[in-house]
Amino acid sequence: MRGLLAAGIALAILSWPGSAGPRALVLAAPAPQAAVPVALVWSHDRARIARLDETTLRVGRPRTSSFGIVDSWAFAPDGARLVVASHAYDDPRSVDKLTTVDLKSLRRRARPARLPGWASALLWRGDRVVALVETCCSGASEIDLVDQQTRAIVSRTPLGGRVARISRAPDALVLLCVPDNGIGQARLVVAGADGSVRSVALANVSAGWVFPSDPNTDPIGTQRLPGIAVDPVGDRAYVVQPTGPAVEVELRTLAVTHHDLHAAHSALARLAAWWEPAASAKGMQGPMRTAQWIGDGFLAVTGQDEQPGVGSNGERVLSDTPAGLAVVDTRDWTIATLDPGANAVKAASGLLLATGSTWSSTGDEVNAVGLVAYGTDRSRRFRLFPGAQAWVDFVLGGRAYVDEGVPNVTRTAVVDFASGKVVGERSGPLPLPLLGDGPDN
Repeated sequence: MRGLLAAGIALAILSWPGSAGPRALVLAAPAPQAAVPVALVWSHDRARIARLDETTLRVGRPRTSSFGIVDSWAFAPDGARLVVASHAYDDPRSVDKLTTVDLKSLRRRARPARLPGWASALLWRGDRVVALVETCCSGASEIDLVDQQTRAIVSRTPLGGRVARISRAPDALVLLCVPDNGIGQARLVVAGADGSVRSVALANVSAGWVFPSDPNTDPIGTQRLPGIAVDPVGDRAYVVQPTGPAVEVELRTLAVTHHDLHAAHSALARLAAWWEPAASAKGMQGPMRTAQWIGDGFLAVTGQDEQPGVGSNGERVLSDTPAGLAVVDTRDWTIATLDPGANAVKAASGLLLATGSTWSSTGDEVNAVGLVAYGTDRSRRFRLFPGAQAWVDFVLGGRAYVDEGVPNVTRTAVVDFASGKVVGERSGPLPLPLLGDGPDN
């Protein structure tokens, strides 16, 4: 009887709609925007731009003069120039300057433009640069349009609220704005390359931060942060919440559509309850999600849930746990958990690289997954550094450069994708390859 029952269950699973398995993922590495490989290098808290050998990570000469602290950068459409937003490293009151660099000679061009604050994102199209600026010293955000020829600010448009998330369309910055100090209705803002600013209220998206009015009595706040991603081909933005429906916004018309996520009907799919944070979480708490467009209708979504508590000695304990890595198929709005222990992901050519760990202010033992690589068929290809709080610094040339998570030690492992093995180690700080506009992507 048990055998017949088992056979019946197996037959039911195999005949379930979609039991052939979910669609294969498309994991193409983004094409570099630079005409020549360059990187940010640091020395005594000052950043410079230098040529980069993508195989050895050696930086050569010439190098630019110091920029101080670099906040953001963007490539010209032809990839031959770079605009950098930076401020003096030793003056917290200084505001950003926009400096243009010729990437062939690594010389600065013209005089810099002066912004009214700090730029957290830039977009360069034509002879204009769009800057998302946090103004000094109110903390309010605005979109500034800068003429690259005259170095003048052509227009300034206040955004209202706080910018919680930044993503990019081919010709726009796509922002998720939330209330100044509260968790409430979010807005999607599209800042176009011409300086135009359009927005739409997301009626069913609640997001933001709440901080106590008297931090001496309770210094713990609350957060609720969705993930946001943009399909650059389909011209659509997606907002994935910790709870509630996913939201799709058509960027040309700002038409909003809501979608309920449901588990994929597959024997291989796991119940995707990861987006429901623990109901017992109280205090500074709250879920944080990130979303990444990985092509062909797929989103990779991950994040973490922060939770306060009280230890055995009565002291406050803070902790966070991974939300897991899930894949959302926007063709049918199914969701399946790929790795329950992940809280960060990077897409590479043919691979999804997941890392994650729990954390507690008590210093208790950490539960960490190390580095886990998944292929386009969603199967695990390899796992390295089990139990370590690994972190992928960047991906370049078929390799991942991974911080091994050793306390008080700057050590980077070089992981080869083809073999799934560590092929080298680097000590000390590494240059940061500039592959695209950033640092938000």
